[in-house]
Amino acid sequence: MEQKIPKFIRILLPPVWLVIFLCGEAALFRWFPGTELIARPWNYAGILPILAGLAIAVWAERLFKRAGTDAIPFRNIRAVVIRGPYHFTRNPMYLGMTLVLFGEAILLGTVTSFLLPPLFMFLITLLFIRREEQVMEGKFGAEYLDFKRRVRRWL
Repeated sequence: MEQKIPKFIRILLPPVWLVIFLCGEAALFRWFPGTELIARPWNYAGILPILAGLAIAVWAERLFKRAGTDAIPFRNIRAVVIRGPYHFTRNPMYLGMTLVLFGEAILLGTVTSFLLPPLFMFLITLLFIRREEQVMEGKFGAEYLDFKRRVRRWL
């Protein structure tokens, strides 16, 4: 199933959106911090989801490379990867990015910093995940549909 992908989606790939949202969290913290939810030193716990998110995303990306498929959305899709983190999420790279955002929100520790991670999840689902799922269903049929039935989109 060949699908026309809008140019802005091909340019503004998920890692670019991640950087935009990380900067957005920092800007909200700077100009509209809101109520402090997590005080120092407890906010340093945000390092854990950041490290976990990076580890999950890198692990998933390496599994893609081993399978001979591209981690860049909509390019060179050659396999349905079902090992490693794909046992508990269909989108470990996006989950990893979201964990990085939640980690930064914890580090910043204010109410406003927690506004952007759910918005990021919504945006990634709308712009990328739904389209990727359509492409995968068209290319791999029953194999992907079975994977989709067994494994949740996020967690």
